[in-house]
Amino acid sequence: MPSSQYIEEIELDDRETQEEEIESLMEEKNINKVEATQLHSEEYDETSWEDNVEDED
Repeated sequence: MPSSQYIEEIELDDRETQEEEIESLMEEKNINKVEATQLHSEEYDETSWEDNVEDED
């Protein structure tokens, strides 16, 4: 079972990666942080859904 410190480090890495992806979207599409966050969330939801469908096959 992973330690709580390890889990916290993984979660922090995930948040940092997400923040970098949002900043990248802001630059690429010349949009504000709110719009970039929403777009990132939508893309993440689509990817997660597609991954779940593949797992069921």
